[in-house]
Formats: sequence, structure tokens, C-alpha cells
Amino acid sequence: MTVDQQTEKAVLGAMLVNNKVIPEVATRVRETDFFVPRYQQVFSIILEKFNEGEEVDPLVVSSEFIRSGQDPKFIMDLTSAAPTVHNAPRHAEIVAENAARRRLGDIGTRLKQLSESGESPQDIIGEAQNSLDTVMASKGAEVVKLGSVTDLVMDEVVRMQDGEVTPGVKTGFADIDHITNGLSGGQMVIIAARPGVGKSTLAVDFMRHASIKNNIPTLIFSLEMSKEELGLRIISAEAEVLTGDLKRGRVSDEDMEKVRVADERFQNAPLYISDSAEMTMVDIQAQSKLMVAKHGIKMIVVDYLQLLTSGTRTESRQQEVSEFSRKLKLMAKALDVPVIAISQLNRGVEHRGEDALPKASDLRESGSLEQDADIIMLIHRPGLQNPDHEHADRAEVIIAKHRGGSTGTVVLSSRLFYSKFVDYEGRMSLAFR
Repeated sequence: MTVDQQTEKAVLGAMLVNNKVIPEVATRVRETDFFVPRYQQVFSIILEKFNEGEEVDPLVVSSEFIRSGQDPKFIMDLTSAAPTVHNAPRHAEIVAENAARRRLGDIGTRLKQLSESGESPQDIIGEAQNSLDTVMASKGAEVVKLGSVTDLVMDEVVRMQDGEVTPGVKTGFADIDHITNGLSGGQMVIIAARPGVGKSTLAVDFMRHASIKNNIPTLIFSLEMSKEELGLRIISAEAEVLTGDLKRGRVSDEDMEKVRVADERFQNAPLYISDSAEMTMVDIQAQSKLMVAKHGIKMIVVDYLQLLTSGTRTESRQQEVSEFSRKLKLMAKALDVPVIAISQLNRGVEHRGEDALPKASDLRESGSLEQDADIIMLIHRPGLQNPDHEHADRAEVIIAKHRGGSTGTVVLSSRLFYSKFVDYEGRMSLAFR
């Protein structure tokens, strides 16, 4: 077990000798990082008194121990344990590092116990993932001077101005890319619609453009469609051969040649598919990390959110989906890739009438989706319920939320018989702000 009581005493002694080091120490170590319980209590008292504006010294802390009926004799020895207050921040880091090592050792012991007790590998992996996330979260965030951040931002702006970098992963739709400037690392993007409207199709269109057209590695977790069905739709879209004809095997010689040409285009395209119907959030997190490290994945799609399971019992489905939402956002940030989560809308939009437009509040099962998402795209097709509608061939992508950017409605042409959307002739984007 990694324990260094002398260093723990040195940290506390430095805080008692010179209160000026308390803020620096407090950003590097936490109460629970101290191994000795009474040292945890001393650290807690020091912070409490300091935050209340009091001068903290051994007598102040001793009086708190006396008040609780404990012997405070050891406190007077803490000050002599600090050889110099200047090293207090580094000593605090050592205490935190030792605590992290102990926690990792505890995780290993716990996983060994679960393995020997016959728990399923899935449950063991889930506990390991959650435990490791907790250890990582225990490290405080780095605080940096704003000037160092703006320098980086300005460098990127200059490079973009010179055409050296692409702002984000392009979707292939001119007006969507104009509004979003491409999908950026760290963003969680929600694509939502009622069943049959084309939400999966739009996400796959984004992937096709990135991987096949621009050779950008993408990954889709398809919980609804098999990899064979997904592949068939991609062939149909790329070759512009009717999806129905491909499914029935009724393809003319001319169309078959289109299929062969399309197949050659995406044989070597870096588009990866995982289609397990039993996929859990833990599986997605683990596979995503592996694929980003192994293949440099730059975009991840989860199709779709309401089919995900946690693998464990939860109090409510809404709570479970809220947890998925939070973890997908954290995953996007940790892996620095855009994560596109496909979601259903509730029936509220249908109850508002034939031409009613969907709203972000229609997102099914969880208000946290609206809160966590950086971009929300809602798809409306006027011709879905009424084939005779004057705009039956149109699909409206309503960008209802865009954190830090413009919102508006992009009009696309629906070509679902080819399993795709295309830019609307004339570019009819609406209501940008």
C-alpha cells in the first residue's frame, strides 16, 4: 500500500505555519487523499476556517479537536514536520498521487473478487470503467491564464484564414456546414425525428461524406440496423440505385455497374460499423476509446439513444437516458471528436397538427438531452403524412440549438428511395440568427 505519512504531515504543517500556501495546496489535494483519518480531519478544519476568513494556526485546530473530545497533542508536532513551506504544493501532489495509487490498487482487488465470484465479464468491465472514471475525476482541472488560451485560438483562426486547417468535420450539406462550420471535436450533436422521417439516413449521409469523400475515419454504433442493412443503404445512396431494387435483387445491368463502381469507392473508406443489438453504454465508451487510438476515428454516431441499455437496474428510464446523455457528452470531450446521438421525438409533435414543426422540448424521455447537446437538429418532412403536399419532396432540418453559433432551418431534398438526402436546388436555408 502506498502511504507516506511524513509527506502528509509536511503538507498539513506547512498550511499551519503559513496560511498563504493553503489555496495552492487545496487545488492539488483533497481531504480523502490523506490516508490517516485524523489528518483528513485536520485538513478539513484548516480549509473550513480559512474559507471563513480566520487565521489558522495549531491552537485553532487543537481547540476544534478538544471540542469534539479528541486528543490534540499530535497537532503541535505537525509544524515541525514541514522542512519548508515552499515545497508544500509539490508535497500535496505527492499525497494526491499516492491516494490515486491506493485507489487503483483497490480497484484491482475488487475486480479480482468479482472475477472469482463468477460475475459476468460485462458487469466487471462496467464496474472497472466507472471506478477508473472516478479516479480520473478526482484530479482537479488545470487552471490556466486566459491569454494562453486566446493565443491558441488566434493561431487557429490565422491558420483557417490561410486555408491550412478545416474548422470541423464537414457534413456534405452546404447550408448545414455554413451554420455549424463543420462538426467539431467535443460536440454532442442530437439528430431527432419521429419514426420513418430519416434521422438515421441523415447521420449516415454525414458519415458517407466524411469517410468516402474525404477519407476521414468514422464509426457508427448501429443498435437498430444490422451491418448488412446499413451497408445496403450506403451502396444505394452512393450508387443512386433504388434501395428497394437492391433488397429484392432486381437490379439492371446498368445499375449493377453503378453498384460495382460505388463499392470500389468505399471498400477502402475508413468507415467502421458495430451492430450489436445488446450494446451498452460501457461497450460504446470502451470501443470508442480503442477505435480512436487504433484508427484515429474523427466522428462517432450512436443509432439510436433510446435503444441503449446500461446493463444494470435504474430507478427510471428517464434517469437512465439522462446518464447516457451526460456520458456521451463527456466522451465527446475526452476523445475530442463530435459524437452524433440519434434520438426519437415524443408524440407531442403529431398532436399539434399535420404541419406542426418539432421542437427541442419534444425530445423523448429526457430533458437532459436538450441541456447536454451542443447542436440539436430536428427533421421535418411535410410529405410524410401527406404525399400530395406541395413540398412533399422537401425535408427541413431545424437547427434548434447551436451552442455559441447560429440557428435556423436548412431545406434539403428527400431522396429516401436512394436512402439519402441531398442539397435542395436553390439552397433554401431559412431564418438564420
